[in-house]
Amino acid sequence: MEDFRNCPICLEVPEKEIYQCSEGHTICNVCISKLTECPQCRTKYGRKLIRSRVLETLLDGQIFKCKFSENGCHQMCWRSEISFHADSCEFKDDCVFKIDGNGGGYSEIRRTEIITHFTDVHKKSYGCAGKFVIGGESIKTRILECLPGQQQNISLLCSLTEEGTSPLFLVTMKICTTANSISFTCIQLWGKDTTEKYKVQFSFVNGTCSAKAPIAKDVLSNIIRKLDPLLISWTLNVYTPWEAEYVLKSCPVYINIPVLTDAKFGDNTDDNLLVEISLIT
Repeated sequence: MEDFRNCPICLEVPEKEIYQCSEGHTICNVCISKLTECPQCRTKYGRKLIRSRVLETLLDGQIFKCKFSENGCHQMCWRSEISFHADSCEFKDDCVFKIDGNGGGYSEIRRTEIITHFTDVHKKSYGCAGKFVIGGESIKTRILECLPGQQQNISLLCSLTEEGTSPLFLVTMKICTTANSISFTCIQLWGKDTTEKYKVQFSFVNGTCSAKAPIAKDVLSNIIRKLDPLLISWTLNVYTPWEAEYVLKSCPVYINIPVLTDAKFGDNTDDNLLVEISLIT
């Protein structure tokens, strides 16, 4: 089956219609538009092209690696989503995120260039606040949308203040269905003072928790919900750009997704992930 996942001419995964000649040799919609005969058997294509609907159906049920998986991207896509994801992938060869992987940092890159790059190219949200929340409903939706065996990286760009000298941070959420876990990291992309070090605290807050409610000893989710409004809270150092490659592959803190789903995190509008970035003093 692996031999049929790619077009035999361009060697890419067909993202749209798949065609075949009268002898059954398949070809993608891009390549067939440039040819008049089958490149494998030289059979002429007729005026009415033949769709390979069986192969289309088979590939529609599979997920594929990102084009930049060798650069470190773990995103898995439906075949119709491959190019859409690749256009804004953070692991593209020309991405500012990959500049100076040998420890130099981003001090020579203009702050405005980084903001423009991530908002325009990667379509990331940008906000000016060192303390903010990510809605629990949004996190729950992302988890449910993640396919079996798939890994997703979702990130946003932020600064501590609106000042033009305020450092820039990238907060990344990684969902891994294979490990059934979710993790969060924070990377400083730019800073005027390279001696300053930062930390980030993540806290899952369940808006329906009540300390006065009785504890159901036989149900873990109920114990978690009733003990404290902070389901889980942890603090990490903010990482440097040259540490990003390693941290994104293996974050030091992973949260089991069943811990959140059993606690019904995301079912209520008051459920949030609180993120707070602060200077280490």
